[in-house]
Amino acid sequence: MKAKFPAPSCNNRGAGQVTWDVAPAQLDAAELWVGSENDRQIVSAGGVTHTTDIQGWAGPGEIFTLREQGGGKELDRITLPGEPCLDK
Repeated sequence: MKAKFPAPSCNNRGAGQVTWDVAPAQLDAAELWVGSENDRQIVSAGGVTHTTDIQGWAGPGEIFTLREQGGGKELDRITLPGEPCLDK
C-alpha cells in the first residue's frame, strides 16, 4: 500500500490518495479502513489494484489499514506523521 498526502496538521487536514496491489497476497480484493482498532470504519473497497482519493479530512496520526474483504486480516498499515488532533 502506498499513500500520498501533504504533511497534515490539525488546522489544515489533508486530501490525498491511497493505492494498493494485493496480487502478491493472491487476493481478489481488499478494503481500506481508517481509525484505531476499536474505532475504525471502512473508507474504500476495491479489486486487486485500486486507488482511492481521500478528500481533505485526514489529520496527523490518522491510521489507514488495508484488510482482506469483510474486515479480515490486516495486510498493511500507514499512519500519517504527527500527533493526533485533540478534536477527534
